[in-house]
Amino acid sequence: MLSRFLNVGTNWFGLLMIVRLGEDALATTTLITAVFTPVQIGCWSIFVAVSVISARSIVKKQYAYCAALLRQATLLAPVIALPMVILLYYVAPLLSLAGQPAHLIPPCSDYLKIIALSLIPSLFCINAQQFLYGIGKPRLALLFSTLTSITILTLTYLFIHGSYGFPNLGINALALANVIAYSTTFLVIVLFFYFSPLLKAFPLWQKPKSREKKIRQKILKIGLPISGQSCAELSALSFAVFMMGHFGPHALAAQQIVTQCSIIAMLIPLGIAHSVSIFVSQAKGQGYLPHQLRTAGYIGTAMALALMLKISFIYLFYHQHLLKLYTNQPLADEIGQLAQLFFIINAFTLLANCIRTVMAGFLRGLYETKLTMLNSIFCYWGIALPIGALLAFSTGIGPLGLRYAMLGALLIASWLLFKRFLLLTQYPHQQHASSIQ
Repeated sequence: MLSRFLNVGTNWFGLLMIVRLGEDALATTTLITAVFTPVQIGCWSIFVAVSVISARSIVKKQYAYCAALLRQATLLAPVIALPMVILLYYVAPLLSLAGQPAHLIPPCSDYLKIIALSLIPSLFCINAQQFLYGIGKPRLALLFSTLTSITILTLTYLFIHGSYGFPNLGINALALANVIAYSTTFLVIVLFFYFSPLLKAFPLWQKPKSREKKIRQKILKIGLPISGQSCAELSALSFAVFMMGHFGPHALAAQQIVTQCSIIAMLIPLGIAHSVSIFVSQAKGQGYLPHQLRTAGYIGTAMALALMLKISFIYLFYHQHLLKLYTNQPLADEIGQLAQLFFIINAFTLLANCIRTVMAGFLRGLYETKLTMLNSIFCYWGIALPIGALLAFSTGIGPLGLRYAMLGALLIASWLLFKRFLLLTQYPHQQHASSIQ
């Protein structure tokens, strides 16, 4: 979970430095997040399959298979990333078509062209980290995440205002910092994997064999639905941001404040869900049946809810302190009022999403990835967006309509996945009785 905090939280702190450049910078980062986050997380999510598969293989001491898994994931990374890099280079016309404020598009486009260069090295780093999670060496993954985070934050601080003789890059500071940090970490990972005695049992440096094609197919079979789930969710959130843009820069700025805080908060259930998925995958590799693993789902959900309740309490009663993180100057009245209302709605949204996230992690450990993807597509694109658009533009509720619709959709999504969890983890005699009925 700490690695996830570092991977995503680092950019949050970087953006926190950027938004202090002014309200236009705050609105620009909203568009940047809406475009880049689905691309980045969508690509990264495919390779979550590496940890899930290697976790099941390592308990059987299949060291050669785990090594082949990492090799094939590394070969897949640039193939998946290159189309996304091209998309980021030519995103400006798409933002214009989406009706975004014209003065925000050039700085957003410049930023995305730079940070696109970080995508391929970041995928190499994520592959290595997922491999380390799966084989039971999460501290090494945390070490590499820490290196990346320290580099990004240090360079962003130096570049954002041109401190100590460094060039003044403004909002592009974070983009360049990502490129340098992930490239550096990748080189360190290569050297470590080559020389470290901790990984000698894994024949990582063998030439890929033709029979490893099945491993590549397995990565895609499990990983693409995971990516599809992430893309469905994040692209829906991005589409909601574009709809929010129709209400002006103030609505975008309020959206960005709450979204950035929520990203950090959601790392808690995401980290727990990832731990649950690896635990369940390892248990399946050891021969445990799904009904013997139900307790793991309950414990993971209880842990996540306990932590998220504290954050929801802060959102409800101390949101004014969160607003002060983003600027030393008083926010425009409209931004402050909208952000406070968004925080209150989001306090309940986080709890609903918490259950859904942990249940999805449990099902992922059983390789049930297609169902979670379909769940996200249905609830985000079938419920949240159309109802949100109706509430926002046809009923006069405005920006709040998008938030209310998202809350309702996540409640339904959580209920559906929890029902699936209960069905899969029934005792065999209960499943037989259910089938008869």
